[in-house]
Amino acid sequence: MKNKFLYDFISVGSLSFDINKYDKVINDNLVAGGAVAYSAKTSMNLGLRTGMITSISDDYPLRKYLNQVDLLTKDKAKIPIFYNYFSGQKREQKLFDFSTYINANNLPKNLSTKILFVAPLFDEISPDCYDWFNYEISCLVPSGWFREKRNNSSIFLKNNISKIHKGKWDIVVVSNDELISTNINLSDLIKISKFLCVTKGK
Repeated sequence: MKNKFLYDFISVGSLSFDINKYDKVINDNLVAGGAVAYSAKTSMNLGLRTGMITSISDDYPLRKYLNQVDLLTKDKAKIPIFYNYFSGQKREQKLFDFSTYINANNLPKNLSTKILFVAPLFDEISPDCYDWFNYEISCLVPSGWFREKRNNSSIFLKNNISKIHKGKWDIVVVSNDELISTNINLSDLIKISKFLCVTKGK
């Protein structure tokens, strides 16, 4: 029987670079990242037909790490850089420039996937992205929708639970740290999706 889905897994979100500074130890090396990339790599390693919807620039080593992943959009954008300042168990995160915007305008027609994985890095994805194409299971990691930026470019977390449309996501994944920082009520999140996963640790 012909598979009705073009892909097994499609991830949606912005790519990123990280620069990490530990107390007095400064490492200016750019570390390629983004949940959209990590999830696509995991899917690829599992042998799944994997696609990715993102914006890309030539300086991101996409083919080095994700050579078997289909890039489903041709949008160009400067890859955002997170500056992470670690001191003991504390982390301050700064984001100086973010110009990425991902929409459905340039997606291939009749796109479909068994698993839709959406992981906004900031506010680059519309909350109604679940309507972009057909899928069997949807998973949302809404960390980026909780992020807000101060005037000094430092990141803080805010209760933006209204961006998670009720009944549209099969699985929602949040961290315990996000729940504490945003004062989101766990019972409110439980009502939104079929399954809720709360991770522990930083």
